[in-house]
Amino acid sequence: MNAIVVYTSKTGFTKRYAEWIAEELHCEAAAFNKKSIKSLDRYELIIYGGGITANTINGLSALKKLRAYNEKKVIVFATGATPEKAVNTINQIRDKNFPGQEKARIPFFFMQGGINYERMGFMGRKVMHFMHSILSKKPNRTEEETEMMNALAASYDASDRSSIQLLLEYIQK
Repeated sequence: MNAIVVYTSKTGFTKRYAEWIAEELHCEAAAFNKKSIKSLDRYELIIYGGGITANTINGLSALKKLRAYNEKKVIVFATGATPEKAVNTINQIRDKNFPGQEKARIPFFFMQGGINYERMGFMGRKVMHFMHSILSKKPNRTEEETEMMNALAASYDASDRSSIQLLLEYIQK
């Protein structure tokens, strides 16, 4: 199948997953920009990846405006600091980004990345530190809140190449 993996990556996690997927599928991985947008019509399958900011998949709204989004087979994956076992949170991300009929039409996969404060923008760092501060001061934190607080404390990388397996299996079917 003629495929391309396009991605938006701010801190490198999504780019890493996109390259792993492209390597396995023997296709091109390209940053989502004006040049790659122009070439999307050439492909039967478009695999799009973006990081998560406030439960929104970065760059997805721009992809949705393209004719190729509605005319081609599209698969979307997202990366974020959320652990893959946090199914409710991942379902909330899916539901927010794929309302109504889109949820049934667009296959969605989530892969845990991490936090990279060194490559994050100023505002992103401030938001993450603010969230950490709020959680650290909260009495009677839940286990999930404590886990999140600890995760926000410093940069880390939870990327795992095996996380692309479900997406690859879906394509092979």
